[in-house]
Amino acid sequence: MPNKNIFCNVPWYQGHVYWDGTFGYCCVIHTADGHGYNVKSNTAKEWLQSHELKEFKQKLLGDEKLSPCDLCYREEDQGFISKRQNENLKSAIWPSEFDRSFNESYTRDKFLNIDPSTYKEWHLDSGNECNLACKMCNPYASSKIETMYKKWGMPTADTSKTLWMNHPNAKNFVKEICDNEQLKRVHIMGGEPLIQPNFKNILKQVSESRPDISFSFVSNSTKYDSDIARYLEKFASVDIELSLETVDSVNDYIRQGCQIENVLDVIDKWHQHKSEKFGIVIRPTPSILSVSRYVNLLQWAHDNKHIIRSVLLTDPYYLRISLLPEKYRAPIIKELTEWSNNIKVSTNEYVGTRDQHRWEASLKQECDSMITCLQQPVIPGAEKDLIAWLQRWDNEYKLNVVDYLPEFSDFFTEHGYTISN
Repeated sequence: MPNKNIFCNVPWYQGHVYWDGTFGYCCVIHTADGHGYNVKSNTAKEWLQSHELKEFKQKLLGDEKLSPCDLCYREEDQGFISKRQNENLKSAIWPSEFDRSFNESYTRDKFLNIDPSTYKEWHLDSGNECNLACKMCNPYASSKIETMYKKWGMPTADTSKTLWMNHPNAKNFVKEICDNEQLKRVHIMGGEPLIQPNFKNILKQVSESRPDISFSFVSNSTKYDSDIARYLEKFASVDIELSLETVDSVNDYIRQGCQIENVLDVIDKWHQHKSEKFGIVIRPTPSILSVSRYVNLLQWAHDNKHIIRSVLLTDPYYLRISLLPEKYRAPIIKELTEWSNNIKVSTNEYVGTRDQHRWEASLKQECDSMITCLQQPVIPGAEKDLIAWLQRWDNEYKLNVVDYLPEFSDFFTEHGYTISN
């Protein structure tokens, strides 16, 4: 019997392609350990039958935690539902009844036999073309940050020059995965897909060949495109994951280059398409810069019946919530606890992130997870790096973090935050 704290169905269920075309084990794992399989030179079938993928699957059936899976372990330790747990639900494997549900799962034998059958889902990274520079992001996911890193003399690869979507073989690869009768879902990540020219071409290709499947993508909530909306309406179901940190100007401070008024307007435009088959999921990345405004985000989501599914920040380490001293956490925990107590719904079991009918239970679950996160031990030691990072950005954009987060002003100034005129 696999270990309930380690097993994950993702390498059997989902295929992943990173920005440069490299096949990956999971969208949460950002490195591919040099195996060499790439959509520019290999077929999906060749990757599925590779020794490297089989070996990774075998490890997930064992008892030792895998270092590439650390993000999921961290999320679970802090009370959040990890991607691992959420994806296992698709195989009817429940955390609270793992042994029984694993043995009863219709894919049990495929797991145990390291079955190399074709994926039912594909997660495709569209590259780093992006119109924002977010403080918790990196050059591989933002061309704006790639440009800034070069300006600041920091190491970075020329990500924007090697995107697989711009390669001649991209169309053939998309055709290969669409020809798979088992395909149920295609998911696109970025960068910002809506400013990547080939995103629309791939969306059109998939919508014309496989309107029977589900399609989803992640967007930074700065763009609405009526043509894309029209293509999306062709699919059996659609989910749009929209990034948002706070519902005030702190969002603009974290996500450099956007304006909160425009962001909320764009979310509302996508929300107009919401239906039984067209879902919206709000995707924040809670950090030390946003946690004090989290209750307001929850209330906004509740007012608009939105689901929130956060991605717990672990990198960069100096933006983690764990750095925040207890005296600043106490009022946040109090607000979140009061908010949760006012939501009178049951959350006895994990709520799927795309269950639009249980949006209220999902929000309560999200709130309770954040409370658990804030109750974890304080882990100091990264204050110097935090201040250096904020000052680098604030000097670049002529901003002052204290203007945005006055509730933490003592914390920032105590550790040396200053802005030159």
